[in-house]
Amino acid sequence: MTDQQLIGNYPHQVAGHCGSGALRDLMQWAGLSYDSTPLRACW
Repeated sequence: MTDQQLIGNYPHQVAGHCGSGALRDLMQWAGLSYDSTPLRACW
C-alpha cells in the first residue's frame, strides 16, 4: 500500500478481538451507533 492516510485524532483502545475493537473505535470516532443511543466514548 502506498496511498495511506494518517488520522491524528483517531483513538484506539484494547478490545477482546481486533475486529470488534476496530469496529467500535471507528463507530465512536465517526459518531455512529446501532440505535438512537450514542456509543460510550472512553477517551
